[in-house]
Formats: sequence, structure tokens, C-alpha cells
Amino acid sequence: MPDNLWRLIATSPMTGPENMAVDEALASYETSPTIRFYQWSIPYISIGRYQNYHSIFQHGPSYNPRVPIIRRPTGGRAILHQPEELTYSITVPQGHNLNQIPSRESYKKINEALILGLSILGINATTAIGQASPRKERVNIACYESTYPHELIVGKRKLIASAQTRGGGIFLQQGTLPLKHSGDSFGESVSIGRAEKSLLTQRLNENTAIPSQILGYKVTIEEIQQALISGFETAWNIRLIKNEFGSEEHHQINNFIAEKYSDEAWTMKGKHENVRHAMMQENTQ
Repeated sequence: MPDNLWRLIATSPMTGPENMAVDEALASYETSPTIRFYQWSIPYISIGRYQNYHSIFQHGPSYNPRVPIIRRPTGGRAILHQPEELTYSITVPQGHNLNQIPSRESYKKINEALILGLSILGINATTAIGQASPRKERVNIACYESTYPHELIVGKRKLIASAQTRGGGIFLQQGTLPLKHSGDSFGESVSIGRAEKSLLTQRLNENTAIPSQILGYKVTIEEIQQALISGFETAWNIRLIKNEFGSEEHHQINNFIAEKYSDEAWTMKGKHENVRHAMMQENTQ
């Protein structure tokens, strides 16, 4: 494809293992630059690539988590993904400019497009420039408990959380935009004390920006997705062309599901192999 043409993949709601396998497969091949928008068929908790499973969840014969758990190929802390959420991923091949510039600059470039897209809806988001959010009392296991400099905020609340994995020629950024609060459900899904659950619920609900609350009316996932597509096309002077997975990508998706993302032991142990070669975690949420 010419440099100004990108693949656009918009998938129907998938399971957690499917969503993570798709993103890793897209990052694993030297294909055209790709932006993917997706949703979740049921609630899932995803934990960061390097996050300690056992610090958040119990495990034993009687343990039955309220929400299924997966591990992301990118870093950061735990997120409760709900069907009422729009998630995106961006993958580019080794020689692409986005994969050559420092991570801070790539976050900035992606944020410019996201901010422009959100402005179409009337949402005035900004980058959380400077230090991470003040270290108020918190549980320190969930992404939306706090805000980091590269993330998008409205006022003092986090709107879009993002994380990258880079290295060995790979570039993958994943980001999430929740359309409803997750504090209550998240708090009931983790193995922490009652006081910590109460604090976690409070911090998540206080620190998460929800589009409908910002705008004063309900906005759909489809409306947000179309606005973000327009933001990327305008900010980057590109055209997004609807596309499907290639045959090799389909094959790799199935392999990643079977070998990694549906494997409970792999999720718990954090025995997560590199996407292709040695990969560097570029961000801690």
C-alpha cells in the first residue's frame, strides 16, 4: 500500500483471548500499518504483560473468578473491559516512522489524532502533561486508579489509557475508552481486603471520565469510532481502508489463542514469550 493508506480493521465483539491474539498477530507480521477498533463479548479483566497475577487474584480448587482474566501483550496495570467499551490497537512494520521515533514522540503523535477525533464529538481531551497523578491513597493494581503523562484526560479524570510494546521491529499500542464505570465490578472481582475493595471502587469511579457524562447525552460506540477514524485521517493525512485478516494472520491468531491467551497457567505465571524477538516494555501505566 502507498504510505498514506492504512488498513482499518473493525471487528465484531470478541472474547478476551481472541482480542489479544489478534493484536499480537497483527504486530507479528510485516504488513501495512493497521488501526484496529474492537469490543468485548463479555467482561474481562486484562492484566499487564509484567503484572503479578497472584498479587491480585487468589488461586486454588475453590477459586472461581467472577470475571475471566487474560494477560495483555502490552504492559501496565489491570483493566476491567466491558462490552460498553471501545478499544483500539495500532501496529506498524519495522521501517515505519512511528516505529523509529522515541516512545514519547509516538505517544504524542497518536494522541494528536485521538484528541482531534474526540473534539469532533465535543469532547475536549488533553494529554496529562508532566508528572503522574498525585499519589493519593490507592491500591495500585488498576490502570484507572491513576494517570500518567502520555494518557488522555478530561479535567483531572482519565479518558483513554494506552500502553505500548516495542522492540525487535515490533510496534503495538493498545488503548481503551470505557463508556461506563467499572469500579464496583472490578472491586468485586479481585482478591483484596474489604477496605481495599472500597478504596479501589472509589478511586476508579472518581478517576474515570465517561463520554456520556462529559457530553450530557448518550454517545454510541459507533459514533466514537467514526469520530476517531476521522481524527486519524485528518491529523495524519492518511486514508483508512477497511480490510480483513490475511491467511497467515488467521493462522497465527489461532496459534496465539491456543498456546497463550486461553491458557490459564500462562496467564497466571506470566510466562509470556516475546512477540517476535526481545521486546522492550515502553510504558508503565
